[in-house]
Amino acid sequence: MALIPNTWIATHDLGNTEGGFKNYDYNDHVYLLKNAKPESAALDPSVGGLFPGSPGLVFDFNKTYTGSLSDKDGQTIGFTSTQLNNNDTFKTKTSYSPTLLDIDSSGLGTLSVTTTTGSNGASDNTLVNGLQTTFDGRAAKSIYQHPACRST
Repeated sequence: MALIPNTWIATHDLGNTEGGFKNYDYNDHVYLLKNAKPESAALDPSVGGLFPGSPGLVFDFNKTYTGSLSDKDGQTIGFTSTQLNNNDTFKTKTSYSPTLLDIDSSGLGTLSVTTTTGSNGASDNTLVNGLQTTFDGRAAKSIYQHPACRST
């Protein structure tokens, strides 16, 4: 499978907004959109990200990471987004709470994440601060564990 730059496939299921019966088959219309780019280049999936194991995906928490989320003091944490939850809307994003994140930048630095009630399960999906970052998984199958987390 290969990405085709500036090409998108979109689907549309009739009902609800059109005043008709919603049948939940998810593919009443299928569109091929060519020569289109996202408004933000950071959202373009045809631009490859870092590969698992790349040094740029190892966060030392004592550096500044431009374009990443911030902790309660405004220090950048390296992670670029959170997993969306059921309470997120177009105007509010309850899946991200910087007040529950705290960087200690001494030494290699640590990131403390205070948890709240919730999970990312299908029945609940109210997880707050399910931190994530973009990586490019097309190179090979990969499982990466930071060296500091490996047991000997």
